[in-house]
Amino acid sequence: MNGLPTPADHMALHPVLRALRSGQIVTILLLFITTLYASSGEAAPPGIQYPPREFSLYSTNSSERITLSCTPVSPETIDGSLSLLQIAPPNIQEIETATQRGIEMAQQNPEWNADLFNRARVNILEMMKDPAIGPKRRQFLIDLESAYASKDPTKAYKTIAGFEKQVCKVTAQQYSLRFVKISPTRWESHPKPTGLCNVNRIYHLTERQESEWELVESTTDSDSESFCHELNKAIKGDQSWKTTNSYLHEPPCEFLEFRNVPIIDSPFLPQCTLGESRC
Repeated sequence: MNGLPTPADHMALHPVLRALRSGQIVTILLLFITTLYASSGEAAPPGIQYPPREFSLYSTNSSERITLSCTPVSPETIDGSLSLLQIAPPNIQEIETATQRGIEMAQQNPEWNADLFNRARVNILEMMKDPAIGPKRRQFLIDLESAYASKDPTKAYKTIAGFEKQVCKVTAQQYSLRFVKISPTRWESHPKPTGLCNVNRIYHLTERQESEWELVESTTDSDSESFCHELNKAIKGDQSWKTTNSYLHEPPCEFLEFRNVPIIDSPFLPQCTLGESRC
């Protein structure tokens, strides 16, 4: 009325006051901060950098693959869901020890051994009727049936050992880890000690270069008992998996035995008939 601007006029003219009324003050402040950094020649504060949502890492010889799924929990924490697929070569020493033990037991119990061999031959002849059996496995069954027919335990057990030395074990495990950010490119997980001997493991997930990640598992002693100390010495050390390692693996065997893996999700493994333990 007297020509002076009213509070409503101030609200209409001033952009910050309008933002306050419309709830956009946060946007105005962010624009102000960005402009301030730009005018000073400094880069704007970067966003929070997490590992990829899901990616795969491989061991040095590509016999192990870890698929890691990451879920952000907070700016400094992520939950990791890990699926580990392993192809383990045959344990030659273990096979030879078991073979020698079997031969000795058979020689000490010839009557029991003869009955066992007769029943085994019947089972083998029945198995050979299966058209799904591959040529290599069929030849093994022919050789084993011949060994059982000879009633020679040494020949039979060595035939079995020869086959077992060509079998790799395929296993799958799933577990979860919580990672905490300890540097711009490194995350750490320190789960509670596990097992009878309280094996202590620490995991580090590191971005070596852009989009190149490495997961390292470090194992240390947790239990001072002599038995556990000797056991932990066998597994103590570091193991790593990298995104840059080759994803192609050439198994040192002719057959694969699947353990606790109903379906193998890998195009690089020979396919087996479902329901068979070996192919």
